[in-house]
Amino acid sequence: MKRNTNPLSLIALLAIALACSSLMLTSCTKQDGGEYFKHEGKIFGTTFNVQYQATENLNAVVDEVLQKIDNSLSTFNQQSTLARINSGETEQADEYLVEVYKIAHRVSELSSGGFDITVAPLVNAWGFGVDYAQNFKEIDEDMMNIIGYEKLTLTDDNRIIKAFPQMRIDCSAIAKGYACDKVAQALRDKGVKNLLVEVGGEVVFEGIRENGKTWQVGINTPKDDPM
Repeated sequence: MKRNTNPLSLIALLAIALACSSLMLTSCTKQDGGEYFKHEGKIFGTTFNVQYQATENLNAVVDEVLQKIDNSLSTFNQQSTLARINSGETEQADEYLVEVYKIAHRVSELSSGGFDITVAPLVNAWGFGVDYAQNFKEIDEDMMNIIGYEKLTLTDDNRIIKAFPQMRIDCSAIAKGYACDKVAQALRDKGVKNLLVEVGGEVVFEGIRENGKTWQVGINTPKDDPM
């Protein structure tokens, strides 16, 4: 009998074999790590999207972490610790705000003030803050005098003291990334190895996605807009 040595046939057989191997690998991975869950919603005045592989639904774990951070750091939540410190209702910071304050202060020192969480009055004046519509005014010397990370002090008993009562803190430049880290860690603590956490454009991802490939993160509708 003449053996079939057609190169195209050999290539086709090889492709089928590789596809079956890939399918088996993906199936085993899903079985070992559980199914993939997707969870999305709104927090911090923006959106979040979380995907992970687990043997049980952990959406409640994600929600709990995000809500705790919202209750601490959100400028859009008027009952948050940060909002209450800004209004002068309290000086006492919670564990999340203390941790973020220390990180932010260190970055401010390293950047010689290039990063500064006391810029809330400027953020509002530029039209990006939560209460800019009510408090918009021209940027002047009085406004600039109440801005400066060195005008904040964290005491040993975790109180944040403002040099001027009018000072306002905005952690938006760090809070979303911090939330991603905290959610990812909470999922890791539950044994999750494959995950993607996105909050307001900040992203943490590890492992592989449902199809067995690595995560790919990009802009959904990129637009070249010079404005």
